[in-house]
Amino acid sequence: MSPTATKSVLSRPGSISPAFTHFSGALMELDEYRPSIADQVRVGYFSQDRSSQTEVSEIAQLKEMTEVLQNLVRDIENLKRSLHYAKHVLQADYENKLQERALDLYCRVNDRILELEKHHEERVNVIRRSYRQQLADAITQIASQHQHKPRRDQHERNSRNRDPLT
Repeated sequence: MSPTATKSVLSRPGSISPAFTHFSGALMELDEYRPSIADQVRVGYFSQDRSSQTEVSEIAQLKEMTEVLQNLVRDIENLKRSLHYAKHVLQADYENKLQERALDLYCRVNDRILELEKHHEERVNVIRRSYRQQLADAITQIASQHQHKPRRDQHERNSRNRDPLT
């Protein structure tokens, strides 16, 4: 292993010091070819991340990912707001249409009721005229019978008085 590679490996935080291990040469080679933190992240039991070391080269990627995530969060918030607004617009539109239909139904029912009341009033007036006519006919019939009855009674009295033998 080259001296610059050894220096870069030893300067990384969290790297193993060659003085503490008897496999220092092999460990340094493995440490040098270590994959990035994004490749090492494995979720274990109970969501414990096993990798914990971030390298300097990965900070730019993390910053980019952070910016992308922040943009996604902003986009999600904008979508939520627009969906909330659209929901309220649709709900208001639905309520307006519902009120229009209710008003239309109310007007039609009232018109039908007025029509039925008018028709009923016309029938009542026809029946009233009919009964008035029947009453007038009955009154004239009774009056004519009453006028004829005194004459008949007079005529019968006169006829009885003339024929006392019969």
